Amino acid sequence: MDCALGMAKRVCEISCSYFMRDPRVRREAEALADAGWEVDVICLRALGEPARSELGSSIHIQRVPLQHKRGRKLRYVLEYAAFFLLASARLSIQQLRRRYDLIHIHTMPNALVFAAWLPKLTGTPILLDTHDPMPEIYQVRFGIPPTHWLNRMLLWEERVSFAFADHLLTTNARMPLLYVRSAPPTKISIVMNVPDPKIFKTMNPLERAQPRRFTLVYTGTVTLIYGLDIVIQAVAQLRETIPNICLRIVGEGDDLERLQELAARLQLGAHIEFLPPVALDQIPALVSSADIAVATHRKDAVTAWGFSTKLAEALLLGVPVIASRSEAIGYYFDDTMVDYLDVGDAAEFAARVMSLYREPARGAQMVRQARAFFAEHSWEQERARFFEVVQEMARVSGRGLVSVTEPTK
Repeated sequence: MDCALGMAKRVCEISCSYFMRDPRVRREAEALADAGWEVDVICLRALGEPARSELGSSIHIQRVPLQHKRGRKLRYVLEYAAFFLLASARLSIQQLRRRYDLIHIHTMPNALVFAAWLPKLTGTPILLDTHDPMPEIYQVRFGIPPTHWLNRMLLWEERVSFAFADHLLTTNARMPLLYVRSAPPTKISIVMNVPDPKIFKTMNPLERAQPRRFTLVYTGTVTLIYGLDIVIQAVAQLRETIPNICLRIVGEGDDLERLQELAARLQLGAHIEFLPPVALDQIPALVSSADIAVATHRKDAVTAWGFSTKLAEALLLGVPVIASRSEAIGYYFDDTMVDYLDVGDAAEFAARVMSLYREPARGAQMVRQARAFFAEHSWEQERARFFEVVQEMARVSGRGLVSVTEPTK
């Protein structure tokens, strides 16, 4: 492993999320650890998790005593404020004990970047990783128009946060078109949310063990934004034609109870499973044992810009995907790689499932066609782009210890 000259480099990763379940935060932390960095992580603490733990020998996880609970606007404000104060205090103490070479902040919220006020004063470069556009998230979540005072305030929060950071990362090639409202293009770099092949190992769909049931799988946030009510209704339509059909929903979210009630009203019984969220390492087994992966969403101001990590994970695992089209997803995956919905209702989704059920070779062909995407956007390539950003930040800041080289193969 190649390392920079001098003592071990140190980075602090801060995210108001659960580290072991957050693929982007974990992937980037592991990339730096593999390159010889000492990585401190400050994150939320899920039920049953210890306050501190280690991942390998170089990633030190520190969990603040908070859990993520969805609710009204005030709940989000209080949660973010509490995490900000706890993370800022912990980061400041650690910065005084031994100076970091890089602070890597993950949104949401954007304003979490100000937790790094002391490292900023001491000249440590600040990298803000923008996972989602906050103004659009809240427009959709709370049904507010773009002219609402809250949306104007969130746009201001985005601008001042982006200005405070030394550089910005975002998740796909379409997002900079949105973020130029708050930062110059030269300040924005793209590192995509693509699967880590160490965890998501490619499988041939024709060789993998066939499940006992014809299984559809969804992993992620359980909300109506992702069209899961439509998927459940489609399964109800299909249970006579495909008697062994099963929909597996893995995750938690605002609409979990509502969707469970819908499944009960439709008397789906053994045709549906609701599983709690799991660590990233467990996702491949759940997805690869399925016949079809679900990556649907309703069209709104958020999903228009988003790239679906679950879609890429499933294709890498050899599982065909039924997905809703968005500008970002369509930019990377054409119709030969993904079975796209046009209308997005239950009848159309059911028809797509029946087509793949009757023609499994077509699903296998889509998986093969998707290899073109992974040839250009493998995690190895995205990791190299990530290292280039860190290296450039080091050069501009003049901090020689921050130089990065990729681990030797």
